[in-house]
Amino acid sequence: WFRGYSCATPAIMVGAQIWVTPFFGISTNFMDSLNGSIIGETGTRNRISFEQQWFDAGFRWRKFFGISRKAPVLSLGLDFSEYQARVPPDATQRARLKTTGAKISLDATIPQSNNYAWQFGAFITPRADHKEIATGIQLRSGTRDETTVLGLWIGSLHGFDRQSQLFWRVQHAVERNFFEGAASTADPVSGVTPEGVSVTTGTT
Repeated sequence: WFRGYSCATPAIMVGAQIWVTPFFGISTNFMDSLNGSIIGETGTRNRISFEQQWFDAGFRWRKFFGISRKAPVLSLGLDFSEYQARVPPDATQRARLKTTGAKISLDATIPQSNNYAWQFGAFITPRADHKEIATGIQLRSGTRDETTVLGLWIGSLHGFDRQSQLFWRVQHAVERNFFEGAASTADPVSGVTPEGVSVTTGTT
């Protein structure tokens, strides 16, 4: 129960990529959910606030396969990545969550014309650090965990001129947590203290 929920919410995102040379740059982005909520306790429909934040910052290296404007481009990224899920500090059946780690990404841009290109990408955080932070409950889903984050995205880029562009992107990421040992607290629905808990969190 403690780790089972769903949330649909709008969000705001800001970011930048600055290319120091045509082949090397730095990248950062931040996204924050707006007005999110989840069910706070078993047996009720009462909801509590649920804020999610994503932050990435790191380096980019890219390779051009040709010199024309329609040449494909491949970009490799290495980022520090952080995800946080926040609930009220007095929540009795939900914990705050934090996942950090080094993220490796690979992005491709395949131009179809001078003003239009398809874009694809994938990323992985092979060894992330995942924490359950105490609120009104000191939750531990296990004695230690192994966490991996995987993601894929697809989109396209429309160029109006050299200064103005429009893009769309659809992305799905999966965070997988596997906890060793027994949980610190019995599940409030089954009454059983589980062992070997696994959690899969998908974000689209």
